[in-house]
Amino acid sequence: MYLCIGGGVLTTDHEAASFAHPVFVFQFNAYGPDDSLEEDLLDARPMQAADFVARAFVAEQAEGRRYSLNEYNLIARFTSMPSSEYGYDE
Repeated sequence: MYLCIGGGVLTTDHEAASFAHPVFVFQFNAYGPDDSLEEDLLDARPMQAADFVARAFVAEQAEGRRYSLNEYNLIARFTSMPSSEYGYDE
């Protein structure tokens, strides 16, 4: 599974990923949740990949994007947000 979010791809279809442990591919690099995105890629201070994806999720929702339960659960696994069974509504 993969999901385009925040200018990158959150995926379980990568050699460094599994269903339970997706990775975020951004600017040709794969990042785990605790990895820091490089400062020069963000034009800001380094940020953990999980925080970057969580902020992208909130920003894209504010712009009207909606996610399926499967997409949300993929984001939740990466960012440590609660899974959809705890109240996410499509």
